[in-house]
Amino acid sequence: MKSLRFLFALTLVISTPICFAASTQFLPPGRIQKFLPIPAPAKRNQASVPEARKQPMVPEARNQSKMPATRNPQIVPVVRNRPASQPPGTPTQSRRAQDDQAFFDQKVKSERLLLQNLNLKTVAPGIVISSPVQSQPDYFFHWVRDAAIAFVQFQYIYQMDPNSTSSRPQMQNWMLAHVDLNLHLQVLARASKALMGEPKFNPDASAFLGAWPRPQNDSPALRAISFMSFLNLIMKENSDNRDSLIKKLYDPVPGGLSIIKTDLDYIAHHWADPSFDLWEESYGNHFFTLVVSRKALALGAMLARTMGDTQSATIYQQESMRIVQALQTFWNPSGNYILATLNGRGQVKPYNIDSAILMASLYGDMGDGFIAPYDDHILATLEVLKEIFQKEYPINQNSNFGIAMGRYSGDRFDGVNTNGIGNPWFITTQTTAEIYYRAAQHALQTKQIQITTVNLRFYNQLMNSQMSPGQIFTPKDQIFLKITEQLLNEGDRHLERTIIHRGADGSLSQQFNRASGVMQGAANLTWSHASFLSAIAWREYIRGLL
Repeated sequence: MKSLRFLFALTLVISTPICFAASTQFLPPGRIQKFLPIPAPAKRNQASVPEARKQPMVPEARNQSKMPATRNPQIVPVVRNRPASQPPGTPTQSRRAQDDQAFFDQKVKSERLLLQNLNLKTVAPGIVISSPVQSQPDYFFHWVRDAAIAFVQFQYIYQMDPNSTSSRPQMQNWMLAHVDLNLHLQVLARASKALMGEPKFNPDASAFLGAWPRPQNDSPALRAISFMSFLNLIMKENSDNRDSLIKKLYDPVPGGLSIIKTDLDYIAHHWADPSFDLWEESYGNHFFTLVVSRKALALGAMLARTMGDTQSATIYQQESMRIVQALQTFWNPSGNYILATLNGRGQVKPYNIDSAILMASLYGDMGDGFIAPYDDHILATLEVLKEIFQKEYPINQNSNFGIAMGRYSGDRFDGVNTNGIGNPWFITTQTTAEIYYRAAQHALQTKQIQITTVNLRFYNQLMNSQMSPGQIFTPKDQIFLKITEQLLNEGDRHLERTIIHRGADGSLSQQFNRASGVMQGAANLTWSHASFLSAIAWREYIRGLL
């Protein structure tokens, strides 16, 4: 089996084998494996997130200034039928071979298109364009969130992927430019009311001064995580300017200007403040924002301690544990799913459930078992969301593919208008695929699958059977192998959605139509490609375990 260093998917440490019992709370973090030196500081935040409502909530506010997204008609899917005797989700040998070939083809194309969005000649060096589209909608901006997610994937391509179309020196130069760019953007953000929660900048690296949902506090957390990953990377390489580069990333001197420390200080002071969510629509305290903030601070504490910044390390650790406690209030036992937002203002999402919860388990996972992709609560939430989108999207009716996943029920953003009809997104569907892969990886790693009252419906639906809480399966049980194989199959079925809805050139837009499957929204969305590449990397790793 080829070893794989998981610097993609914002995962900086290797998962620790942890088993979960049924619970109405998230289990506390387990032992975190030390990964490498990395810094972080911040002031203690005295605020706290209020109690969650136990009953399902209702819909959530859409941002009226939300950018539209261009329609990009491409390929209408052709649904393949499976033999009547074949269990749902069970692939034939020929279908598995087709998937292998199609997924590899898209991997090569997504790498090329992602790197293309990072290397445009018409933008400032180091800028990450969210989409090359500049009208209907204009996504030709540098979003801090999108850039952080793409930067982690860029690092993975740099280290691991032989299919990279850019030379190593060119990629090194781009990463150095990205460091200098973000130092500059943080200076600009200090002049903004949102501070480090400033969500986006112009492609020439100037401040975006227009009206926009501010602040977005998941952005500095994701940026800090991406640069801690980069610091991990440069610690492994010998270069003449390594020390000066490290200082740009983390400078423990009070008042110093460094990317990671600046973001961590902001997060430690503001994590409990309400902000806008990753969709730029809802204002409140968000599960996604808190999960990635907790990861940034916990990793930052390890880094600060390594850098001799013990005072900051203590603050980061304390604040990360306060976030762990705040996150307990997001569990809704009556609905058996995680709530998306607490203390939300304006209109609320139906039942207060959102695919951002699933994404939090990927971008916020740090290998200690807390809100990991295989967590019972995440799997339970996934099952509820699948049932919602199965009913809501015509494209999911009588289909042999995985459920096309949207953001939330009743979404009105159609990729162009905020008062339209929402659709499945590539990133949410690919996130679902990755969760299945990582659930399989955890089962194979721990050699155990435990059925609980929380995950019961997920596994019963997966296997089309009636299991019981308390059952524990190990590799000596035939059902263990069947479950792990079915987890992989479900991941493949969801990733097949990318293949049937993509463009012939491998382009991936923001959305695909809920009825026809035709792509719409911002074309060649950087995040769509980064999400696919993360999912496929996990698939390749898991297949190597079998």
